[in-house]
Amino acid sequence: NLIGRCFEMPYVSYCHTLPPIIMKENLIKLFDRFGINTENNKILSDFLNRINGNNELLKKQYELFLMDLILGLNIIKEKDENSFKRYVKSLNSTKGNENFWGERFEVYMHSKLLKINSNIIKNLKRGIDGLEPDLLFNFNETLLGIELTTLKFVKPPQTPEIILSKITDKILEKNSNPYAKENCALIIDITNIIAYGKLLNISLNDLFRNSFVGFDYLEKEIGFGVIILCNSVFKTKSDNSLFHSLIPRIGLCHEKKQMNIDLQHFLEITFNHFEQDDDYEQAFYHKNI
Repeated sequence: NLIGRCFEMPYVSYCHTLPPIIMKENLIKLFDRFGINTENNKILSDFLNRINGNNELLKKQYELFLMDLILGLNIIKEKDENSFKRYVKSLNSTKGNENFWGERFEVYMHSKLLKINSNIIKNLKRGIDGLEPDLLFNFNETLLGIELTTLKFVKPPQTPEIILSKITDKILEKNSNPYAKENCALIIDITNIIAYGKLLNISLNDLFRNSFVGFDYLEKEIGFGVIILCNSVFKTKSDNSLFHSLIPRIGLCHEKKQMNIDLQHFLEITFNHFEQDDDYEQAFYHKNI
């Protein structure tokens, strides 16, 4: 199991000092500058409206979710105009449907990789859809890739078997692509599943430990260098500031193949060497954000 913490985004302290109505107006203006129509996107509209709620802690998390997307888009706009235009077009076309979350996850990861020191990774770009992973870059003169995807239930899963089946099906789907190779990592956002798991008192780690016999064939079939299942959480620090964190929970590799050393080194750097994160109960979990 890979349990660590990755890509922290601190809560912008000035946000919660603004009245909710002003905060909402400012966020809408920022999205509008990027060409994102919040009125036609039911997910963004919903979170913008939630800023007016009574729960101050939840309001901060909704604000951070929206600011995180805005800051991510801004980073991409400054460094990769073509990818920025693609993300804006894709986010607008989702209109708040389920595929919104996949686009949002790609923006999040792409922008964080763009912030990494250029001495560590070079030539970061989006891959050709269907032929290459979502993100490609050079690390230690080796071409590496990251394929990103999200798993979501429209309705709460009723049994652990349904959860395991959904994870397995997604891995097999991605494993059939030409970029499922040893120099590529598949990172799956299971934020939705972790949140439902907590609601239903289902531990994903326990599921894997108790049911791993059913994953034996996956260990033989995995083409990717590694598959990481991770989830987003919001946490508060001792000074009461809020930050957004991406936590890797489960790691899968081929049973007989050694992970590409450059891919392993890159992931260790990116995920802070998989530092132990035991404050599971101190984090705030949502079905989506």
